Amino acid sequence: MNVLVTGCQGFVGHAACAAFHVAGHQVTGVDLRPGQQEPWRTFQARADHAGFVDILRASNASVLVHAAGTASVAESFQEPAKDFDGSVLLLRNVLEAARRTADRPVVLYISSAAVYGQPELIPTPEDAPKNPVSPYGHHKLMCEQLAQSYFLAGEVRSVGLRVFSLIGPRQRRLLPYELASQALSGRAELVIEGTGNETRDYLDVEDLGRLLVALSGIPVANGATVLNCASGVETSVGVLANLVLRATHSTSKVVTRNNPRPGNPSRWCADVTRLRQWLPGFHAKSVAQALEHAVSAWAKP
Repeated sequence: MNVLVTGCQGFVGHAACAAFHVAGHQVTGVDLRPGQQEPWRTFQARADHAGFVDILRASNASVLVHAAGTASVAESFQEPAKDFDGSVLLLRNVLEAARRTADRPVVLYISSAAVYGQPELIPTPEDAPKNPVSPYGHHKLMCEQLAQSYFLAGEVRSVGLRVFSLIGPRQRRLLPYELASQALSGRAELVIEGTGNETRDYLDVEDLGRLLVALSGIPVANGATVLNCASGVETSVGVLANLVLRATHSTSKVVTRNNPRPGNPSRWCADVTRLRQWLPGFHAKSVAQALEHAVSAWAKP
């Protein structure tokens, strides 16, 4: 199978390229950043450049994985227009390119649990109310609506992957990395900005890559649909901090500042019933396993 991945140099995009390559598919990557030595073809371009549709056509891709775009709740508060451009407008160009391509590839794009805001139901199913509490979450919801409109107008089939929280070796931001960086630095205290009782649902980014491969091989995208992508396990920040201490062999003392960040829900846990129905054989790494995997890379100079 031929696959094109946007944002191939990014955290999720690189994992997607690697997973499809390992599975034996022909991978073409697109990213504005210069390509590195990878076993797949790469083009230095953006998904919203005029030449993107030509790259897509030349790739003969039957699956288009859209992993490029914005990825920061905090930055969306600071520059909402930039977040909109890098989220909604970017996906519009990807969907338009797919619509203008004869093969009409299935589009698998990265959405976010941020569309739920502070979820009313825990675990949270895909049909739960959508109440985003950040520009980032609003824009992800707009992306899902845009994908639905393109299916209605031009039969671009798509699956939006509502990713909850990720961990992986190439990660260089967000809570798991921030906590591990503190622990690996030898600091006496490991500081949590919130209360420590906030929860997240973590998935190893390599498991997300495997999910993308598995989804490309089953006929789930017969419209424009969405899917929770998570482990289905709720982990508190306090428990995560202690797992970080164990993985890094740190003796730091955990300190909470009780100062939650704006736009961050207090609890996240996915209802993964639909995921298990679509992919009954899929098993995700535990949070502890994902952290051990990532810390081994983060600890290297």
